[in-house]
Amino acid sequence: MYYWHWCRSTIRYLPSVEKPGKIRYNIAEYVRKNKITDSRTIDEKIKRVRRRFPKYIQEYINNTPVEIIGKGKNNHYLNGKLYLLNDVTEEEIIHEIGHIIEEKLDIVNDKKYQTILKDSIGKIDVFNNTIGPIDGYDSNKYEFLLSGDKFISDYQRRVYNIDINKKDRIDYLHGTFNYNVFRDYLPEGLRCYMIDRKLLKIKNIELYKQTDIYQEFKESIMSHEKQNEAVFDIIHWQIIDRSKFEDITKQMHLLSYMDRLAVVIMMASTKIPQVYIEGCFHYTSDVKATHSDTVIGASYYEDFFANKGNNNFNVPFKDGSYISRIKINGEFSYIESNGPFDNMEIGVLNHIAKTFEDAYIAQEKQLKSWLEEQKK
Repeated sequence: MYYWHWCRSTIRYLPSVEKPGKIRYNIAEYVRKNKITDSRTIDEKIKRVRRRFPKYIQEYINNTPVEIIGKGKNNHYLNGKLYLLNDVTEEEIIHEIGHIIEEKLDIVNDKKYQTILKDSIGKIDVFNNTIGPIDGYDSNKYEFLLSGDKFISDYQRRVYNIDINKKDRIDYLHGTFNYNVFRDYLPEGLRCYMIDRKLLKIKNIELYKQTDIYQEFKESIMSHEKQNEAVFDIIHWQIIDRSKFEDITKQMHLLSYMDRLAVVIMMASTKIPQVYIEGCFHYTSDVKATHSDTVIGASYYEDFFANKGNNNFNVPFKDGSYISRIKINGEFSYIESNGPFDNMEIGVLNHIAKTFEDAYIAQEKQLKSWLEEQKK
């Protein structure tokens, strides 16, 4: 199935925040094992994104060919390939995977999805001017639905002239609107689910609860050890309540690597309202932030620290807050604080980074040793 599609998923959250900057890299022509594209940087991003999906979704995308398109090529069609810009971000990769899933599952003909789509967006009067431009986008290329409050980004509002089956936006003969021209509705919902589930739950609980990922996620939960409230909040909503630290430690074994790292960082200081593990995994605490913005994306923080030299702590950020970072296995995690860290707090954070780095190296050695044993 072929259709024209273009999306540049630079997301503006609600409330709007600063756009993530572009990732800088050099494309090298070289031969390496298990390469996906000719860009090592893009390959690393794709692999990181793939690991975040459930196994049954990974089966869809692991064998999907990837094609990199250069700047200026604003149109491409889906034909079973994953098309990515040559400065793609991880969030954009998730969005584009949403289109692959949409195509493979023939989602436009799924009755449950159609019901969610129409109920969430609401009735559209085709004879009133409810579609138009939005600031920040080229009005000659992009049109958006101007009404509705369940959208998690401006881009999810985007309206195309035709749907995946090349049917027009409006049937003027019958006065009906073709909801399938919201071709970024599901991909944006998926992106938000993977990056900020709390926002999707708040803005559109129907879409959140009906995703296949959610259903498998729910079945997995019910088949495992019952989680106490504090651990449940961490796993499902990425909320860490310091006052429930004892409950958290009782079930620390249920937490993922990302969850554990976020917990120990939060416990390092009462000044921390939120952390961004590897720049993308967002956790909040019981401490209120000094501002209401949420900025997710490693590229944004990489650009933010680009001219800061070796200063990794207490860099002024927004409304009296500060950003610091620690590096573990080549990846930075970013820590927001409502005041500057003192020397003791900085020492604790550096100790956390070293501890997790050492643990990672030890696990890698154990895995390598085990693999060597299997070869014998």
